[in-house]
Amino acid sequence: GSGGGRAEHSYLPMIEESPGLHVAEIVLDAVGGASFQVLADERTDLVLYPNEEMTLQGPDTEAEAENAEWHIVGVPFAVFEVTVNLLEPDRKRIVVWWPNEVKALQ
Repeated sequence: GSGGGRAEHSYLPMIEESPGLHVAEIVLDAVGGASFQVLADERTDLVLYPNEEMTLQGPDTEAEAENAEWHIVGVPFAVFEVTVNLLEPDRKRIVVWWPNEVKALQ
């Protein structure tokens, strides 16, 4: 990828733990940040992404989801667990994350 000013999206590979509940891990970068979008069925035409109020939008195409990502801030190289609970009625709470302390200690 050369010549494009467009940042590469990092799509989280989600594991379906139970119907409607998907889990992923994300590792923060050297400055303690990470951005991501979520793909439904690993298809780039089914992108889940937040609006300015961090309310879940989509699924939409990659183009419609442009520059709309969730951002995690924490300690550099910390591991976070991200869950996408499609059964959650509150669209601001469908995508949540927290530090995975167990991984960080190893």
